[in-house]
Amino acid sequence: MEFSGSTFPDVIDLSPQILNKYLGFSLPEFDQFFPWHQHAYSGSIYGQNCNQSIIYQILTILVVVVICYFNKGKLKRLFTSNVSN
Repeated sequence: MEFSGSTFPDVIDLSPQILNKYLGFSLPEFDQFFPWHQHAYSGSIYGQNCNQSIIYQILTILVVVVICYFNKGKLKRLFTSNVSN
């Protein structure tokens, strides 16, 4: 379910542009529906500068690592609880 939630906005907003660019189609391109794909809020879709996106990705990974580190006991129980049954 999470995969569809993270992929669905990309499919809706970016599919026509990607298909046109890489497959040579001429599908109509509409304004993006999801705000993070709009020109004002996107770090790298419309330009060649990916610095903003890279920073956000690194920060996201760091936050996940920190959360996992502080909850490593719970994660260990989660992954080992079914092994003994």
